[in-house]
Amino acid sequence: LKGVAITNSDLVRTVHNSFSRSDPFVNEMHDPRSKEKEDLFHFIAYTPINGNLYELDGLQEGPRNHGPCPGDSWLEKVGPIIQARMNQYAGGEIRFNLMAVVDDRIKVYQEKQKTYEGQLEALQQKEGPEAGAWLKSEIENLKQDIVKEEEKRLKQQRENKLRRHNFVPLIYEILKGLAQDGKLEGLIEEGKTRAKAELESARQRKAAAGGVGEDVDMYDA
Repeated sequence: LKGVAITNSDLVRTVHNSFSRSDPFVNEMHDPRSKEKEDLFHFIAYTPINGNLYELDGLQEGPRNHGPCPGDSWLEKVGPIIQARMNQYAGGEIRFNLMAVVDDRIKVYQEKQKTYEGQLEALQQKEGPEAGAWLKSEIENLKQDIVKEEEKRLKQQRENKLRRHNFVPLIYEILKGLAQDGKLEGLIEEGKTRAKAELESARQRKAAAGGVGEDVDMYDA
């Protein structure tokens, strides 16, 4: 029922769809009548409930109990479980996102600040205005944490706007201008050369570190 409620939420749906990938090109090679299955992506949640770790997967019939996890030990318990799930896929698979649902950090800092300020006021009334140096330090640290969090959110808002924007027309005009000036082919070759050098450098670092595995050339010679 909670899943249905979330699905029917106009707010959640609008925010979710606003982050959909901008695709300015029409894939004429894709047949909409094709029965070929596309990759299915969905969320799987892990959460402690009544001392047990549960896995909530919408594609399964019901919750899966992974056993007891007293106190805060569920974070230690869930790590190997998530790693085991990721290991089920190919070694080159990187399409995983790991997110944590946590309290609003600004609210947490503000609540701590309010608590410390109350303790500081009570202490100073008892021992004088010079008392509570460590509380004053903690309050200042919390104020700085709040400012940092606010700055981080402003940066995230800008990044979100960039994610939603379609830069293809701009890129097209830049490439067209470079081609008209006769510079595009030279820049492409320069980019290939630089990429090959970076790839070779990465291979050497991997070999020096004793890494194993097969590297794949990204560019033709």
